[in-house]
Amino acid sequence: MEQPKNWLPVCEAENAQIFSNNLAVVETKAGGKVACMPLDEHNNYDGNPYGLAVDPGGKYVYIGIRSMHRVTILDLGKLIDIVASSTQEELDDMKNDLTLMVDYLVTRVNVGLGPSSVALSPDGKICYAANYFTNNISVIQTPVN
Repeated sequence: MEQPKNWLPVCEAENAQIFSNNLAVVETKAGGKVACMPLDEHNNYDGNPYGLAVDPGGKYVYIGIRSMHRVTILDLGKLIDIVASSTQEELDDMKNDLTLMVDYLVTRVNVGLGPSSVALSPDGKICYAANYFTNNISVIQTPVN
């Protein structure tokens, strides 16, 4: 999801970096919290997230980042811990915190041009990224423990 920046420096406006990119995390229990967790860091943006897969064990999230030509891999457990241990008010403030990403980022993997969807093998050991602009598939060996 994209989140409008309300603290936009002039240099970012000139480069059309007016949105930050986030991943929505929703607690499905009654009265659950909703978090917009940043995918961006200062000077390292995950522009145009497009497609998502969760490994069979629920440990990692794989997100195709179309305009950056990479797959971003997140630690789902760390994301869930942040949501569970924070109040809704704290989570609302986190959506613009570009220092937060390092707490749950596993790695970013360069792939072909414009990954538009990602899928995992049934055992979760291989991630496939379908690259829109190069009309091919990238194969990533996943960080399985």
